[in-house]
Amino acid sequence: MIWSTLAALVKDSDDNISNRFDVAETLNAAGGKFWGHPHGRSYAQLTPRKPDGFYDDLAERRAVEAELRGPQPVWKLTGVGAVGSQTLLGIPRLEGLRHHPVLGPEIAVWPFETDFERKLNAPIVLAEIYPSLLDLTSVAEPRDRAQVETCVRHYADLDAAGLLASFLAAPSSLGGSSRDAVIAEEGWIAGVGHPALCQAVRVAA
Repeated sequence: MIWSTLAALVKDSDDNISNRFDVAETLNAAGGKFWGHPHGRSYAQLTPRKPDGFYDDLAERRAVEAELRGPQPVWKLTGVGAVGSQTLLGIPRLEGLRHHPVLGPEIAVWPFETDFERKLNAPIVLAEIYPSLLDLTSVAEPRDRAQVETCVRHYADLDAAGLLASFLAAPSSLGGSSRDAVIAEEGWIAGVGHPALCQAVRVAA
């Protein structure tokens, strides 16, 4: 599983120092397509900008990223909107939780281990989100905090209204081999394909 591979490769200290660019270079040598690194550095297998024709033999975007405008491809490590570095560093942290002696047995990773909404039995479900999918309902600063508060409130409202499983369900447009590929390999972003459930939720008193 890619999670365990990243957990073995990534070194991420509490003082915010990591080897993520070295890991990206290692993965590129094995067929990965990461790009982007800080000015002044040089890597044999990692370029500062996306090379021309880099994705001729591999889709740059996952199916969910092709359906939703906004998210950047996970291959992009630096620059505006880049999420590649967060992906490389975040997944090993989550993998650590999966092996926690107390929390680990309670965790399922959506949609890989839950088949979207079909096996939502675990007390803790780890799901990928895209905060910009929701209109801000918080005025907190900085914006990242407002997005987190908005997401937490929205998911709580969905849960209270009995709609959280629907929010985590596979969209009707995703079926057959496409659904199989998402579950086996690509993953999905919670709420994509369910625009009505991304709007304000009315919770019965």
